[in-house]
Amino acid sequence: MSACVLQIRLSNNESRFQTGGVVRGTARVTAEKSCHINGVVLQPVWSVGGWVTDGSGKGAEVRVGEECDVEAGAELSYPFQLTLPDAPASYEGTLFTISWEIAGRVDIALGLDAREKIPITVVQGPSGARPAAGADFDAEKQRTRQSRVNRYRFLRQSSGAMVAALVLFIIAAATGNYTNPDAGDLFLQLLLIAAGIAAYVVFSAGARRNAQRGDITVQLDPLVPHRGATVSCVATLVLRSGARIGNAAARLELREYGSRQSGKHTQTRHHGVWFEEHQFPVNDDIAAVVPRDITMRIPIPSDLPATMTLSSAHFEWRLLVRLEFATGGPWEDEIPVAVAP
Repeated sequence: MSACVLQIRLSNNESRFQTGGVVRGTARVTAEKSCHINGVVLQPVWSVGGWVTDGSGKGAEVRVGEECDVEAGAELSYPFQLTLPDAPASYEGTLFTISWEIAGRVDIALGLDAREKIPITVVQGPSGARPAAGADFDAEKQRTRQSRVNRYRFLRQSSGAMVAALVLFIIAAATGNYTNPDAGDLFLQLLLIAAGIAAYVVFSAGARRNAQRGDITVQLDPLVPHRGATVSCVATLVLRSGARIGNAAARLELREYGSRQSGKHTQTRHHGVWFEEHQFPVNDDIAAVVPRDITMRIPIPSDLPATMTLSSAHFEWRLLVRLEFATGGPWEDEIPVAVAP
């Protein structure tokens, strides 16, 4: 048992702070036995728990008070001031939680240190105030750029698959021995022919549907929006043949991802935290070859987490863009969005 008791009291009974903000309070030491102390050490601490593999982080330590002898029954009070790190804000989710506390200890010479912890709530600071905690936005920006530039390659894939199906059909038909067929050979030939026909029908339908599209690219402005901002999503269509487009839709989603170790394997899960869908009526004919921009403006909520990546947990924003064509079915694309605080 420690010779002292430590109590931590926050100024004005505050318990809610912003990332990067200042926490002020008083550390009160009550000696139950005579002892020699070397001051009080305080530190902000955050931890990740829940389904994921646990993790934690710490801010800078602050030492208050001087080395002194304390008689039994004496009380000492030390005001302190801590700066919270730019770390993830408090969060209570399905796969993981992020909790904060102020941890303190009385450094007792030749004795068991007295310890105390009090929970606090940490919220994200003002939009655009500082870089994101746990997010590399250069990497996120590059990933978003690659995702939005390399778009709509279904025509080439479908055409390639259709050619492969035709080749399979021709080989099956050309290599058959129809003058003196063996039962097993005939069954194999018929099976190959049926597979070729089925693949041809499926992939030619896909190719016909995509052939009317051409190239569709999606760009975001700004590329890394802040919470509370409005992002412009511009879909540029360069169609191989004219088509009529009905509506455009954009679905903005926030997902939480978590992972944990299970023996030698890592399990990963994700869960939808929030989504909002926006409809943009177009109802217009798109001419062939002529570029056409469809602009969609999507607001990003200010009260939801920014993009964040930790060792076992992260938040990810996704934008699902959907264009409805009168014929040939819809076009869809999902884009990762790096959202800054």
